[in-house]
Amino acid sequence: MFVFGGCTSTSSTFNDLWELNLSQRSWHRPISVGAYPSPKACASLVLHDDKLVLFGGWTHPSLYPLHQSWKLFSELHIYSVSENRWELVEGGDRPPAMAGHSATVHRGSMVVFGGLHKQRSIGHYTSSNDVWTFDLTSKVWQLETTVGEPPLPR
Repeated sequence: MFVFGGCTSTSSTFNDLWELNLSQRSWHRPISVGAYPSPKACASLVLHDDKLVLFGGWTHPSLYPLHQSWKLFSELHIYSVSENRWELVEGGDRPPAMAGHSATVHRGSMVVFGGLHKQRSIGHYTSSNDVWTFDLTSKVWQLETTVGEPPLPR
């Protein structure tokens, strides 16, 4: 089992990756190379083949200057378990910056639902019920059109 980042009760965020060997009940922190992700919490981390796909998340800037708002991320990083290397996937259309969304892998794509989005560069945050997919082969994002009554934003 892999765990990335997280935060403290005072909103300090982290960018460390930990692996829990479930058989031995022991933790290991791989010291990896490459384009390391920003410190964040409430991001999604899914497994596809030998790769971990990390998307989104939030951080609270330092306490000074006062009254800074949260920062949401639209960064997507892929971690190769066998190579112990992070890769930043850049460019193209992508979802808005978000945190607290859900994600899973289905038929070669990462499917992302909902989450907290920022409506404008200055303004309020809002929950979403959008569905985005990231094709894990072509590395292309797509906003999906759904049919029927969607779930409430969350």
